[in-house]
Amino acid sequence: MARRPNHDKNSTFFFWMNRARELGTRLEKQKDDFQKKKKILEESEKVLEKKTNELRQHEETFTKQFEHKQSELAKAKKELETINRQLADTTQKNKERQEYNELTNKIKIMEKETQDMEKQKNTAAKQLENEQKNLENLRQQQKEAEAQHEHKISHQF
Repeated sequence: MARRPNHDKNSTFFFWMNRARELGTRLEKQKDDFQKKKKILEESEKVLEKKTNELRQHEETFTKQFEHKQSELAKAKKELETINRQLADTTQKNKERQEYNELTNKIKIMEKETQDMEKQKNTAAKQLENEQKNLENLRQQQKEAEAQHEHKISHQF
């Protein structure tokens, strides 16, 4: 009978030792899983940042091209005004009329190109905005995952 209480103490001790090992193993697995998920989120964030930078570069390029086209358009309009004045003053109306028509067509083409570039710029800006939202969502998910992981750890002990 003297051995029974001692035996119970040993079995209780080993039970808790085994339980502690199990919890430690489970905690390590959860920690590894969390690290993997964190790494995936970090890699996704890097990819999104790269895409965001690429979109910014595209937007800058489109903006420069758009501004250049607007400058060319302003010059062409000034040339057209000059030609209009010359038409009233000169006897070479047919030649000037041809130049006028060519410039008018050129302006129409440039206005169309300017509109197309503005559409591309707006599309790039929307893509940039979406990528930034995605990046913010990923960051929020990472924060939530870290908080959830901390919560799990604190409740296991």
